[in-house]
Amino acid sequence: MDLKFLRTHSIRELVGVLAEQDLKIDISEDEIDLMDTIYLPSKYPVYSALPNAMPDHSICDDALKIAGRVKASTSAILNARI
Repeated sequence: MDLKFLRTHSIRELVGVLAEQDLKIDISEDEIDLMDTIYLPSKYPVYSALPNAMPDHSICDDALKIAGRVKASTSAILNARI
């Protein structure tokens, strides 16, 4: 496997790099948008809308479920490669 090194916090970019290697992560386009919308502004708050629109409990719960699925999907890929 020839993965390029990429410095990014964008879930969309990371999923794209994996897709180029035919590695599928269990996350939908809408979920990628949600995770990037929450994470990127929290990491880089300049010009962020986050302080005006903090995620509520439901959104945070959804994000944690998505993260758990992505972790399981990623672990399965890594375990298959070992």
